[in-house]
Amino acid sequence: NENPLPWSRDRLAARDVGMNLYENLQYSRPGHEMLPADWGNFRAMAQLTQQYNLVFMPGMLIVHNVAVGDAEIAAESRQCEGYARLLADVPGVLHYLNGDCVYRPDLDDPEMTRLWNEWRRLAHGDAAPQEIPRKISARWDDPAAIDLVRFSQWMTARWNRAHVAAIRRADAVH
Repeated sequence: NENPLPWSRDRLAARDVGMNLYENLQYSRPGHEMLPADWGNFRAMAQLTQQYNLVFMPGMLIVHNVAVGDAEIAAESRQCEGYARLLADVPGVLHYLNGDCVYRPDLDDPEMTRLWNEWRRLAHGDAAPQEIPRKISARWDDPAAIDLVRFSQWMTARWNRAHVAAIRRADAVH
């Protein structure tokens, strides 16, 4: 199923049932270092999608963890920028980061603690170092629980901003 013939059949069938968008759940290699063959396959998918007058929506980082440090975000952003550069001249493309965000912070990672304290400083003006709370109450009005939710939102927004900026560096049109 991983070659142009079934890809073409899939897109033809999609067009025939009235779809106008073709989403492909892309993959990432270790370290987000794609091979030339990967880029060639993704380019072929885009070309076939255009042949059937469909918009190509490559899912770049589907089910990736948004609770990651700066180095991981940088590697992911390079991959996103690579997709955008590869597909910048494709008329019908929708850059799609992640429709299934995962928030799984590694509470033992010093980078998560650093980010937690950065968020606390920005949100509360509190510069005193603190570990990420591991146990909180189930009460909706527990300040620690509220902070953890707000931190997860901040981490998700941070992740999205970094990757959108990377895409826009290579493709400001789509």
